[in-house]
Amino acid sequence: PVAIASPKALKPFQNIVNNYSTPEYGTVNPTIFVMIAYLSMFGLMFADVGQGFVLLLVGLLGSRSYKKNPLKPDGMLSRNVTSLLVYLGLSSMVFGVLFGSYFGLGLFPALWFNYEAAVAGHAEGSLIHDVYGILGITIKFGIIIIYTGLVLNWVNLIRKRSYLTLFLDKNGLVGGLLFAVGLYMGFGFVENGYREFPQTSWVAPVVTVCLILLFARGFLSYFLSVRKGGPKHEPGKLILDSVMEWLVDVLEIFTGYMSNTLSFMRVAGLGIAHASLMESFKMLSSLVDGFGGIAIFILGNVLVIVLEGLSAGIQSLRLNYYEFFSRYFTGKGIAYEPVGLNSVSSEKR
Repeated sequence: PVAIASPKALKPFQNIVNNYSTPEYGTVNPTIFVMIAYLSMFGLMFADVGQGFVLLLVGLLGSRSYKKNPLKPDGMLSRNVTSLLVYLGLSSMVFGVLFGSYFGLGLFPALWFNYEAAVAGHAEGSLIHDVYGILGITIKFGIIIIYTGLVLNWVNLIRKRSYLTLFLDKNGLVGGLLFAVGLYMGFGFVENGYREFPQTSWVAPVVTVCLILLFARGFLSYFLSVRKGGPKHEPGKLILDSVMEWLVDVLEIFTGYMSNTLSFMRVAGLGIAHASLMESFKMLSSLVDGFGGIAIFILGNVLVIVLEGLSAGIQSLRLNYYEFFSRYFTGKGIAYEPVGLNSVSSEKR
């Protein structure tokens, strides 16, 4: 049984991990990494100081209400959600300062680059001046997340002394090396204006050796199993199983890593949608004089906070579960549930 110990401040993110599954005994507790990844993704998609402050305020008021009334049943905004909103609001405010957005208005200069100006295509001279630059940021961010997951997997395998899997698995060192080679080829292709891949002599030998090692994994795993008293198989069955396993691994490496990386483009997509919606509402409000224009601007912010905030939260969760967890999280743990004499009576109260 696994008893996960995390600081109380990290409880909302510990719940995210628990909702997926229980970490395997002896592996790294991923909570702090989930927190960093989740908040970074959300901030990149929902960067605005004013709107982030609204989320922070809602989270603080909701948490205070539950704290004053411990027996109050969870509503649409549960205890965990209100606690999470505090963090999401702070993340949105930090990235809002970096991108210079205050309820969609550029009240102060951006510390990093003006997101809305980049989306509109008139951010000449800025570090990021168009949507392609934004897409590039999110892809590089995705690469960091994927490699963080791989490193966590390697640490977990070392702890479990699963050295064969550590070296010869699609999420092991061989898989990480093939991913690095693919990144080198991909970035080189982009730098060459999408005309040709880098002409490097070492790429083919490295890929060939890695594929051979992956193919040998099935046979090595079988022989190690037999030495430990495992069942023996006919040579034909062994070869067929090893070949099929190798084909699946190769397919997952060459398609899975690419799809996982490109999946982080949705972070840019939602961020661009957020900036575009605010620009649209500002334009609409400028067409109406007086109170009507102010009302449109306020209503626009409310709609963006509710709809975009929900979308950003869901997508951050999805990217954590499918692109991050898939690299290291086995979910084979059994949650530790202590039994006490007062358990039943405490539940009745």
